[in-house]
Amino acid sequence: MPELDSIIDKKKLRKGVYLYIHWPFCRKKCSYCDLNSHVRDSVDQEVWIEAILSEINYWKENLPYDFVQTIFFGGGTPSLIKPKYIRKIINHIKSLWEYPDYLEITLETNPSHLETNSLKEFRDSGINRISFGVQSLNDEILESINRTHSGQEALDHIKEGLQIFNNISVDVMYGLPNQSIEVLEDTLERLISTGIHHISIYELTVQKGTLLHFQIKENHLTLPDDDKVFMFYKKIMQICKKHGFEKYEISNFAKKLVVKVCDQKVVLENNDVDRICEIDSEITKSENYNKDIKDKLFSKDKFLENINSFSGSSNESNKSFCDYRCKHNLAYWTSKPFLGIGPGACSRVEIDGKLYGLENSKIPEEWILNVQEKGSSLVDKEHINFEKDFLENIMMGLRNVDGIDLDELENRFKSKYESLFNKEKLQQLINSKYLIIFDKRMKLTESGLMRYNAVCKYLT
Repeated sequence: MPELDSIIDKKKLRKGVYLYIHWPFCRKKCSYCDLNSHVRDSVDQEVWIEAILSEINYWKENLPYDFVQTIFFGGGTPSLIKPKYIRKIINHIKSLWEYPDYLEITLETNPSHLETNSLKEFRDSGINRISFGVQSLNDEILESINRTHSGQEALDHIKEGLQIFNNISVDVMYGLPNQSIEVLEDTLERLISTGIHHISIYELTVQKGTLLHFQIKENHLTLPDDDKVFMFYKKIMQICKKHGFEKYEISNFAKKLVVKVCDQKVVLENNDVDRICEIDSEITKSENYNKDIKDKLFSKDKFLENINSFSGSSNESNKSFCDYRCKHNLAYWTSKPFLGIGPGACSRVEIDGKLYGLENSKIPEEWILNVQEKGSSLVDKEHINFEKDFLENIMMGLRNVDGIDLDELENRFKSKYESLFNKEKLQQLINSKYLIIFDKRMKLTESGLMRYNAVCKYLT
């Protein structure tokens, strides 16, 4: 049946992309920030949104992707965008690409009253995941790094967000000026107690040219030493594990959805029924769903079909599913194609059958002029050759607790994995218990993850 074969072939060739929208404006620049963020007295949002839509149109016409996998609004401070414009961008994207039943759409925001008074409107505009940039709950530390909120204000807005959204993430930093292990522990315990679903915890990196770099250079602020920073990370691991947050990447922890499979039924063991029914409204209809019921039975096949679609897992032997992992960021760590829109945004996409790394102009005014004139504003277009692609796959893949799928690696690079690595170095890392290879996966041990930079440098 040639016609049927043609349909099947087209489905096999369908390609998806992960979409990032960069809003470069902030109310205030944090002292440690070296990201592409800018403070402006005023911004004509209508003009800017039209430029964003124009760049989206340009790349839709020039890239081979059939559907969008996720949408992520980052910055800068994208929650400064009016909700009506967020809705306009989302609806425009959906009109151009196909998308999954559950399309993860994240909005970054600061937990400040100036930026969270529209949470309900953001939900109504299509946002279904909020990421709060908390960093710390200690007011002295927050003031020292130029944050615009207090610790209590952050907690208040997180609690408000949890009344509106079923997927809340927070960003926390460690190694901050004058931070103690007790202060870090207090921040994590108080945040987790609110009922959040995901935590991204990053070590402070002091970049040249930032206000923080100047303050440290002039001895206005002091940072914890390396030994203390290492103790911070161990304490983070301990606290997250105690509260049921599973580490799935070096700096990211997600609350688990715990299930039991018995007698062809799947029993939810916590209060995540709302979450599952949000993923697939058909379950709500077919199971006579009652919001007062905490433990709900679903047919095994139906449950696994839906939860696997959401979490990306296809292993039916799993008894738990980490369904609050950030699907968008997982795309970066697994070397999936991603498209960046906006000033300074980067992309990793296929053009004419070859893989390229793209970078937009960082200056907002330069970016918008170029987009208005020609649809895009590239300042760099680099062909990602075999060696660079391989290096990026290894560096990013080993950040994941699940590591690297060696079957996928071999398929991508058309070679057996043994021939892609230095065998002596690989064996040395295995002997040192920093790395394991099991069931066609290569991943770092806990000791290896704690020494990620050194291990990757040695291996590559």
